[in-house]
Amino acid sequence: MKNILVVGPLLSISGYGYHSRQIFDYFFNQSNVKVSCAILPWGNTSWFVNKTSEDGLIGNIIDTAVDIKSISHSEYDLAIHIQLPNEWNTTFANKNIGVSAYVETDICSKTWIDKTLSMDLVVVPSIFTKDVILNSSSNISQREHLDKKVKVVAEYYHVNFDKEEKSECLNLNSLLSGINTGFNYLSVGQLTSESEVCDRKNLIETLRYFCNHFKDNKDVGLILKTSIGRSTTHDKDKTKDIFSNIIKQIKGNSEYPKVYIMHGDLAIDELYTLYSHDKVNCYLTLTKGEGYGLPLLESARCGLPVIATNWSGHLDFLGKDFLEVDYDLVPIPDEKIDNNIFVKNSKWAKVKKDSVIKQLEYSHKNHNKIKEKSKELSRKIIEKFCKEKVVKKYDKIFKEYI
Repeated sequence: MKNILVVGPLLSISGYGYHSRQIFDYFFNQSNVKVSCAILPWGNTSWFVNKTSEDGLIGNIIDTAVDIKSISHSEYDLAIHIQLPNEWNTTFANKNIGVSAYVETDICSKTWIDKTLSMDLVVVPSIFTKDVILNSSSNISQREHLDKKVKVVAEYYHVNFDKEEKSECLNLNSLLSGINTGFNYLSVGQLTSESEVCDRKNLIETLRYFCNHFKDNKDVGLILKTSIGRSTTHDKDKTKDIFSNIIKQIKGNSEYPKVYIMHGDLAIDELYTLYSHDKVNCYLTLTKGEGYGLPLLESARCGLPVIATNWSGHLDFLGKDFLEVDYDLVPIPDEKIDNNIFVKNSKWAKVKKDSVIKQLEYSHKNHNKIKEKSKELSRKIIEKFCKEKVVKKYDKIFKEYI
């Protein structure tokens, strides 16, 4: 029996937390292994604490948790590290696998390349992320080595999305049904900076383009599910203040278009309800870069038409079945450079205004047409990005380690 350690933000309500739980769940359900986990924080995010959450998965994580400070050298046969590459600690185990989305720019730190080369295997969620690594190599030989070491395995959408029986989510249904605008866009993302040029999710520019294009339109609304990191009352109040000021600066005293701010964690059935509700007509993101883009996967799985920047990780599952927003690759702002996650000379996407307006206009006027296209995308995602298909890929790449 092999002793396996899973290291990551396993209780965090975040993209990395979600990915960590998928990895843990895979190894926990293997035969002839004993799984332990080291639970790490992830930024300023909230945590799961109820052991019955995620169909009992949270309880399994808590019950197998160990103190990372007490782990001795090479105590485990295999360790899986779901972290940024500079955080990988290979002293815990004889074999080490790194799992990361790296960075949402076109290149990463050379230090991260060295860490990648030190691992036995590295798993990334998208072709985009693998390309970031390859594009950061120093020479052809190193690139070829990295190409063999790095494997792409997508994240799967939550299995509860496929269950026939779902809770009614009465409160959320009532809230959404009370929206009085007839056509509504949905954007989901954390505000990563109050500076428009530094905010990777690009929420401020999204608000400006939306509000200016639909100025004084009483029939169109934007539902923005956001936060500044946590699900607390303090975070809610601060988020409300920040976005009230941003919207005021953009709209002035104009009442329309309507912008609805949604804050707080949603259960899986509530997420499904949000993406599937009749009052939600189109998903909108002008992101500057995504390592993967879980809300995009979830919304597309639910048949919601998508407008998105035509660059980075989400192209793996969206293909060409979405409304593509053109972009330029531009240098990230100097204030974003920390020489760790974001390095000098790296670039991300800046959407083109005329393309944004074109897709907003088209989506509003041709909703029935794009809805049919989104149904086809939903079928493709259910086929290729369900748990069963992703687990088969894990079986293939992990078999020599377990």
